[in-house]
Amino acid sequence: MGGQTSLPAPCGPFQVGYIDLMTEGSPTTSSFIRIYYPAPANTCTSEPPLWTGKNCKVGMVNSMVACIWNWPSWGNDSEYLGLDFARKMLSPSCYAASFNFWWGYSSAQNFTIPICKAAPIAPHAGSGWPVVVFSHGIGSNRYTMSQVCYQLASMGVVV
Repeated sequence: MGGQTSLPAPCGPFQVGYIDLMTEGSPTTSSFIRIYYPAPANTCTSEPPLWTGKNCKVGMVNSMVACIWNWPSWGNDSEYLGLDFARKMLSPSCYAASFNFWWGYSSAQNFTIPICKAAPIAPHAGSGWPVVVFSHGIGSNRYTMSQVCYQLASMGVVV
């Protein structure tokens, strides 16, 4: 990736604004939600957020280890060619150590997302912006699909 410090810029006609929300409840029962929305072009006044949070690496490793060594019997694993290799050649702790080693030498931990915190929402000529409720799915987190969400927002969708 040679010096790249940000995920790709939004492709649509809008800048992308975002807000982060935490639902009510305890830390184990609440959810952290990021809402992306179309913002007027050239309105960003905030620093772009980091793509991954402080605890992303730990969460990613734990999630990947759980998926690889506890893959549900009902889950289709034929598309994941590396599962058998990982199970046969690595232990969960060896996999985690390898991932941690790679992460330390990657620039992924310093990538930013080209979006603007609390930017004003762009005016809409009609009755409002379309809304998409996006779930990243099992074995993933909000970071892995952030580009899909902000690209949709840049096209005029609240995600």
